[in-house]
Amino acid sequence: MKKLLSLALLLCCLAPAALAGPAATAEPAPAERLEEYGLLLLGEGPYTEVETATLQALLGYADQAENLQLETDLAAPGGGNVDLSAIRKLETRVESLEDELDTYEDALKATLRAGDLSREAYRAFDEELERLDDLLDDLEDFLEIYWDD
Repeated sequence: MKKLLSLALLLCCLAPAALAGPAATAEPAPAERLEEYGLLLLGEGPYTEVETATLQALLGYADQAENLQLETDLAAPGGGNVDLSAIRKLETRVESLEDELDTYEDALKATLRAGDLSREAYRAFDEELERLDDLLDDLEDFLEIYWDD
């Protein structure tokens, strides 16, 4: 029981920092882009500080996933020669981003449990995390084709 309470306390204390996601190290998204993303996921604002931070982080993750998709399309053109080392690097980056998304999802759950995020916002963010995870799973499946030969 003590271990469970310690874990819960740790997650509650770390969750706000973890919610910063990749946006903590990158430039904030332009206001219009963040507003469009917020409308898409949550509807009309204004958004709480936690919702804004989460939107910023998810937008950063979405950008990373979409960039990986573009890089995969370039590295593995249909019928062309393929650089297997580039494919392996892309696979590693996809797996790494999947791990980041899993960690972020845990932090988001802790934020919900702490009462800092509404259930409606959590559901919207969780659906976006699932969409990104599906995109990464598809990329991973596509890249694994090159190792099945």
